[in-house]
Amino acid sequence: MKSTLSLIVAICLACIDVHSSPISHDVQCYIDHLKKNHLWENAFPTQDKLMEKNCEESVKTFIDATYKNAEMELHRDESFDDKTAKCIMERLHHHHFADHKMLEKVYELSHKMMEEKLSHEEIMMKISNAEKATKVGKVSGVQHCITEKTLGAQFDMFLNHPKDTDDFEVYCKRKYVTEHDLIDRDIYHFEINEKNMNFKDKNCDKAIKAAGAKFEERLAEFLKKGEDKHDNTEEESECIKKIHLDGKFFDITLVVDVLAELHLNDEQMKVERMRFVEAMGAISGASMRCVVPKH
Repeated sequence: MKSTLSLIVAICLACIDVHSSPISHDVQCYIDHLKKNHLWENAFPTQDKLMEKNCEESVKTFIDATYKNAEMELHRDESFDDKTAKCIMERLHHHHFADHKMLEKVYELSHKMMEEKLSHEEIMMKISNAEKATKVGKVSGVQHCITEKTLGAQFDMFLNHPKDTDDFEVYCKRKYVTEHDLIDRDIYHFEINEKNMNFKDKNCDKAIKAAGAKFEERLAEFLKKGEDKHDNTEEESECIKKIHLDGKFFDITLVVDVLAELHLNDEQMKVERMRFVEAMGAISGASMRCVVPKH
């Protein structure tokens, strides 16, 4: 299963090499553009006289290439259909994604100028914050366009997942969701021990705890070795993992597992899908703070 966070990082935007004219001139053009858009600190000096026409061309080339790269990455990823890709691109434009990408590039290319006023550590922090601001732009754009559709598809996938054949596991899941009031027994009528089997010698609490630990391991492994590895630091991955655990992601999956055995009608399916989307949407939204720049 791809998490929302996994879909988000599918937009892998390559940094653009600036070499069409002398580097210093391109960087000065970018800075001038960023100043006009209130993204550059006045503390850093810039040239007063620039060739306006050449600057316009440099800035336009960078911005056009940034959005073209983003669009190409979206269309290469099968997770996004044309309508969703178009929606994401509109959101990226709306949030001036290319300007933030430009700021990131300028910080990378203007060390010498910045070193006159800042320490190396401060410069690295500014670069890191610029990268994170760029990532936040991707996150918000993708979440806006795919949350309901993608999470609804995840719900359907969970619901159609092969059912447990182990009677003890089925019993423990039903017992757990009932005891923790995770499912409305007034609406869904089912027997916890449907087959009236003897489980006195087995410990459900221990089994659920073991399943939860295994789930946590799989989540951690996914964040380390999945697609997220190209976009998230170890600190960010730990933050995302904690939010999933605090948000009771494991409990949510157990509820859907139990619902999958109950033959929901269309109206019940609609209600439960929306509950799932809302719960998982909250987790995905909270995960955004894991990549928000720290000042």
